[in-house]
Amino acid sequence: EEWAMPAQKLEVEGGSLEIEIYDMQSRFNLNNLIDENGTIVQEQARLFNNLLAYLGITTIYTDMAAHWASYADDTDNLYDSEKFPYRAANTQFGSVSELRQLRDMEMSDYQKMMPFLSALPDPVKININTASEPVLAALVGSGNEQTNERIMQFMQRRAEQENGFATPGIFISMMGIQNNELEELLS
Repeated sequence: EEWAMPAQKLEVEGGSLEIEIYDMQSRFNLNNLIDENGTIVQEQARLFNNLLAYLGITTIYTDMAAHWASYADDTDNLYDSEKFPYRAANTQFGSVSELRQLRDMEMSDYQKMMPFLSALPDPVKININTASEPVLAALVGSGNEQTNERIMQFMQRRAEQENGFATPGIFISMMGIQNNELEELLS
């Protein structure tokens, strides 16, 4: 979409101005990990797990992030034994940066996953018109060569569309997916 394209620099007195706009719905929303009752949503945990695996990051963070946000208060002793004890949030993520508080979170892992995550206050569907390759791959859930090629073909076809795709059906069709639940996660 036009608004998502990089803009040219704007020259102003004494320098220049450059603006970048990011569609946060093109990223995996950490707050999709829990529902309105604070219960872990397994389908969303699976997507986050797929994203981490695609990025080559240990998937142990999936469970840790879900329990960090879950209202179940089931991380009582996990962080109490730290040099400086603290409690899990047991509520929605206020920022992606909260992931840095997960036990044993490596800064390199955090920096690798950060560009593909958001912490929007409400559950949102992933925008297929702006989602990156890793996010699209997480939706499909398979890292085989044929799937990766289909994702690249979709991204190429998407780039050729003037206003993007009106529905996620084209993505599902191009991926050869027979999963009706997937359409509910996309916009």
